[in-house]
Amino acid sequence: MIWVTWRQHRGQAVACLALFCVLAIVAIAIGAWMRSTFSHDGLGVCLARSGGAGCPQTIASFVNKFSGGPTAPLFIAALAIPGWLGAVVGAPLLGRELEQGTWRLAWSQTVPRTRWLVTKLTLVIGGLIVFGAAVTAALTWFHEPLDRVGTRLVLPAFDLEGPVLTCSLLCSFGLAVLYGLLLRNVIGAAVAAYFTWEAPTAVVAMLNGPIRILPAATMRLPCQAGCPGVDSSSSPYRRTT
Repeated sequence: MIWVTWRQHRGQAVACLALFCVLAIVAIAIGAWMRSTFSHDGLGVCLARSGGAGCPQTIASFVNKFSGGPTAPLFIAALAIPGWLGAVVGAPLLGRELEQGTWRLAWSQTVPRTRWLVTKLTLVIGGLIVFGAAVTAALTWFHEPLDRVGTRLVLPAFDLEGPVLTCSLLCSFGLAVLYGLLLRNVIGAAVAAYFTWEAPTAVVAMLNGPIRILPAATMRLPCQAGCPGVDSSSSPYRRTT
């Protein structure tokens, strides 16, 4: 089953490897440029001294320079890869067998249907997880200078880092497998899965609504005598919960 799965999906595996190499080369090139500019502008020293309060114009210039333009292709790729790759890989997994009628042979061998399905899903999903983790690592390294002067909790940084890209890829893959089972047509299943996944993603991207985090709750209490680091006089003491 491992050999059969590899023969059926080796083209997709090679395409994923080639796609990762292209993304990694672009990410390394732009990431090195960003780090060189970050160091040349003295942003590291400014952040260490004042947390960025002493160089707002320099930070704004750096963010405006790299938040779009040269970095836009990587942002677009991060949004497009889950829907496209999930549809391309997931649609043929069951849809091709049902469309071409080869399920009559594949599911009547000595290998039980459950083992056949579990083996294929395990290997393909494992490959997608490895690919998603590798792309996430490359994009996280590339985006790190912007994270130092911004936040990860807004688009597109939220989609580039952490488990978001890999989880999106697996969800799109699951939709494509389901459509392949229901429609029994590879092209129809791939198109349906792609638009089902990408439509809400595109809406969110166009709205570009940041993820809002409520400010930390604060409570002011009078600091009584004996508080560490203060004198015996009463001083406001802020406690964050």
